Amino acid sequence: MYIPRTPFGLLVLASVARLVAGKSYGHEPVVDDLSFGHHEAIWSPDHHHVPGWTLLGEGYTPEVLSDRIILTPPYPGNKRGAIWADHAETETEWHAEMEFRASGPDHGTGNMQLWFAKDGKKVVGTSSLYTVAAFDGLVLVVSQYGGHGGTLRAFLNDGSVSFKDHHHVDQLAFASCDFSYRNLGRFSHLSVKQDYASFEVEIDHKPCFKTGRIHLPAGYYFGITAASAENPDSFETKSLLVSKIDTHHHEEHNWQKEAQQVLHEQDHAAKDDAGEGWHWTTEEEHIKDAPASSYKTEADKFQDLHSRLTVMGHQLDTLYHDLTLLKSQYEARHEELMTWIRPVHDHADASRRAVERVEHAVEAIKRDVEGKDYREHLTQLHDAIKEGHQAMLVGVPHTVHSLVQASSPRMGFFVFIVLAFQVMLLASYVVYRRRRDSAPKKYL
Repeated sequence: MYIPRTPFGLLVLASVARLVAGKSYGHEPVVDDLSFGHHEAIWSPDHHHVPGWTLLGEGYTPEVLSDRIILTPPYPGNKRGAIWADHAETETEWHAEMEFRASGPDHGTGNMQLWFAKDGKKVVGTSSLYTVAAFDGLVLVVSQYGGHGGTLRAFLNDGSVSFKDHHHVDQLAFASCDFSYRNLGRFSHLSVKQDYASFEVEIDHKPCFKTGRIHLPAGYYFGITAASAENPDSFETKSLLVSKIDTHHHEEHNWQKEAQQVLHEQDHAAKDDAGEGWHWTTEEEHIKDAPASSYKTEADKFQDLHSRLTVMGHQLDTLYHDLTLLKSQYEARHEELMTWIRPVHDHADASRRAVERVEHAVEAIKRDVEGKDYREHLTQLHDAIKEGHQAMLVGVPHTVHSLVQASSPRMGFFVFIVLAFQVMLLASYVVYRRRRDSAPKKYL
């Protein structure tokens, strides 16, 4: 006896009906122990703590206000701040939403991390992406990496890699997206959602990335850390809301699995005894061709037409299901390839811009060289050298002669001194002779 199958269109309508019914259940319940910022004030009655959370700092203690937490101050720089939940996440399906903002000077730098890690308060503490050792979990990093004005990157670690000792930790990112977050004058919204089928991240209500290959276990802790550089950015967080995902998602998932299993069983034939391939129809559904004369009554003709249309509908359902599965696989593969290609594309753009700058500099030098005539300058230089050489040939001997003449003793003065000495000697002798002659003579 032939039992007609449920058409695929009815299954789709039933799925849509369940989805609409599930959406009407209300908002996701917020977990108080893992959240802050959902009540009137963040701080505790003593105005120094956040209930259910621990504040940490390095060179600075995060400042708790009624409506926000200042993790790093506007001044001075090189400060670190962190806030960690005291309780672990006990569910495997959750939705975390964080509001934050960063403000600072034009060239201010720093980074902010949202963690979901095992023993995060003890293992991570106030560390950032570049200073954390080996940890087990997920970290989403908000920074100015890549020179795009702002980037959100995602990193995973199973506890076997020490990020602070890695030679190029930026290459470990498995997903990223660009967005501007500095000096917006408002809080940015970061959403992280994990359910039974996917892991999804949104920034400012726009999709960043989504994958079905990640599923983090329960027992990990949520935390936020921030670090400022010498020219600091001030990071503030307004809230972190962690909520449970409604249970109707499980029911919808189970129902969809059952529906897909029914379609698979009905649309794909069992393998034959030799183990060869699959067929569009089963042996029971296969209709053998028969001549038109074999159909004697209108009922026989209608029955044959109905059977053939039914088999055709089943084949179309099978084809649609396979095409849908192929499309989902193609999209997942495309997303994975884009995740690997995007960093390469960024490096290629940076290299292209550097080459363009070099080309512009070479063109400027070429235009400067070709646009000027240096023959006149060379002629002037040659004339200046020639004049200097001639001046040296003419002036140096005259100068040397003058110096020698000025420094040598005068011969006239020397002759005058000799003659004067001779005259004085002669005069002395004459005087002597006269005195001797005029002296009285003594006779013996």
